[in-house]
Amino acid sequence: MGEIRKVLAMGELEPRTITAGQIWTDLCEDVHLHFRNTRFDFSEEEWAHFRAAINQLGMAVEMVAAENDYREGDPNFLIQQIYNTPVKTDSKYYPNRATLELQRDNTVHFHYRDLRVHWTSTEFRQIAQMFVDALDELKNLKPFPFSVSEPTRIDGVPIDLIQPYDAGHRPLDIDKEHRDGIEHVKALIKAGKKIRPILVNCEGQRMDGFKRYMAQKELGCETIDIIVDPFAFMGGQNNQGLEDDESDIRQGGDEESSGD
Repeated sequence: MGEIRKVLAMGELEPRTITAGQIWTDLCEDVHLHFRNTRFDFSEEEWAHFRAAINQLGMAVEMVAAENDYREGDPNFLIQQIYNTPVKTDSKYYPNRATLELQRDNTVHFHYRDLRVHWTSTEFRQIAQMFVDALDELKNLKPFPFSVSEPTRIDGVPIDLIQPYDAGHRPLDIDKEHRDGIEHVKALIKAGKKIRPILVNCEGQRMDGFKRYMAQKELGCETIDIIVDPFAFMGGQNNQGLEDDESDIRQGGDEESSGD
């Protein structure tokens, strides 16, 4: 998890075909831990540290989950740093390596420091294109053009200025709750109802209003009404209705918002 400013590229990969169901270790020049198509390199000392940490982490996670009635898949559940142990900044093996290698079987190895990822040629082409697309996005990335010092309502903002992504939401094709909610909002809009502005922070990141945003996006709306709040937090409009009640958040204008 993280505080995402903008998703630079996103793609849907084909199912894994390379060592998709395997986990194993090798003793070579160092200790290799293979998990599916990923490999980590450890010195003997690092491996001993890692093994001890995993044992402690496993027990800690189970204890905290039981004590807090953890439910997997709940996007609002967050307990960080259940177990933390320091490691050296650099690994003993390949601390500064970055290579791309074409193998004789036409698969591709990507080595990043002490991590190796093994891709099919098809996966590599797709991921390489994502990096190209991401670079283009970075070149064209502009600051969110509304700077405010207090919560401000601004109507008619181009919808593509809003960064909607939230890692906590499951894919909509399997998330019935959000899918039903989006369809409900779309029905309200089609019935002529005015929808409550979504909540965003001063960087244009949506902090609340996922169903309202997605409904307007899917209906092809080019603009959206927002409340820009420099102190916004995720879920900051909880328990507020879907329809616009003309709340007393002051209206944004030239004097309340400025472009960078």
